[in-house]
Amino acid sequence: MGGARRSLVLVAGTATGQVAQLLWLVASSRTMTGHELGTMLSAQALYLTLQVFVDGGAWLYGARAASSSTVDDRLRGQITYVRLEFAVLGAAGSIAFALLAGGAMPSAVLPYAAALLFFAALNTWEPFGLGRHGPYVAYLALRSITPGIVAWAVLASGSTQAVWAPGVAELATLLTVTLVFALHPLRAVRRALAVREGPRKAIMRVTLCQTAAVSMVAVGTLTLSAAGAAAAAGTLGAGIKVMAGSATLIASGALGFFQSISRQHADGGTGDTSGFARAVTTISWLTIVAATVAALAAPIVAAALLDDRSASTVTTLILVFAAIPAIGFVVALTSPLVARHEEGALLATYVGGFAIVGLGGLLVLAVAGPSAEGMAVALVVADLAMAIHVLPRARLLIGARARGIVLRTTGALGVTVVAAFLPAARPALLLALLAVSTVGLALACLKLVQRAPTDQPIPTAQLA
Repeated sequence: MGGARRSLVLVAGTATGQVAQLLWLVASSRTMTGHELGTMLSAQALYLTLQVFVDGGAWLYGARAASSSTVDDRLRGQITYVRLEFAVLGAAGSIAFALLAGGAMPSAVLPYAAALLFFAALNTWEPFGLGRHGPYVAYLALRSITPGIVAWAVLASGSTQAVWAPGVAELATLLTVTLVFALHPLRAVRRALAVREGPRKAIMRVTLCQTAAVSMVAVGTLTLSAAGAAAAAGTLGAGIKVMAGSATLIASGALGFFQSISRQHADGGTGDTSGFARAVTTISWLTIVAATVAALAAPIVAAALLDDRSASTVTTLILVFAAIPAIGFVVALTSPLVARHEEGALLATYVGGFAIVGLGGLLVLAVAGPSAEGMAVALVVADLAMAIHVLPRARLLIGARARGIVLRTTGALGVTVVAAFLPAARPALLLALLAVSTVGLALACLKLVQRAPTDQPIPTAQLA
């Protein structure tokens, strides 16, 4: 199966999950109070961050080893042991956060703490590295479909949804995937306890990249929730659901090239990455179009997802949507660069982004109080800074095209941010941006279909 075909399979599974996520949000916003929804979204943001801490590095490390045919029972046990170590730390940390936050937070977080331990014992990385995507794709889809079914059932019954319901649905999803694909988590735990060691340092190098990326996205929502502004956290969290969903789709598509790029690197050659370069170029235009359409539809999105059309909510959503092209560019490069063992360089990019949004969030609290709009601005600045910082690494894979992608991403982001704060000029600015980006997307798609010659990757020696 070629990289493009693998990408389509992964994107299809992820897209199904993202649609289900939005449908879950529509139902949940009507079966919970604003405070309860904000609490639930904060609990989900915390779980996602910890899930990436447990899985992000170990999953890519294991998939890379599997694609190189270097996995045996001992390595399986070692990888699971590190995952379990991280999961225990994460579960303890999430419970501590929930108890400190108080209110409904413990009820929302505790099921996710249990799910984190269950999740750590599942091996979806090895089948993926060997070209079998079923377990991974099924989990991506079901983790959103299951809570969505619960939320709509509650809405249909006219009842109120408990804040612990999505966490319990996550446990049900993990159990379903385990049974359907015979993943044998207990066997994995026994192997882990038999070895009682693992490649912790090597996994941590990859994990830190992934964790910093998700933490950067989650820190605004968690900060607002901790500051007692659960409703503002819910508004920001809803926008981030859409942004993160777009980023996840892009990351899933890029994973389709992971196996081939990893094998190229293992063979010691640079290889031809022109197919990946064409894909990233097309994606860059697509994300600008998607962000612009989402910004134009922000009032409708606000009403649908949050049942709220206030100016503050619409502005917050537009600002978050503005970051889609920048974060999309970074995540499109993440797994391919990890496949090339470039996680050390990526770490600086993601830690820098986390530092910007974290310090920006503290500044927002000090100057404007718990403001969802302010937190969204901090996120936009961090995403743009990351896109600029990753540019030298991007040239390894997509050549001179990378600079053009960053320039148009910056321009589109600037136009969208201005439109967010100038409602009177908003339609004209966004429609002009949509027209330009649609033409760019059409031309990129035409080149993609025609498989036109593209810039070759720049040898590493030329970047020294």
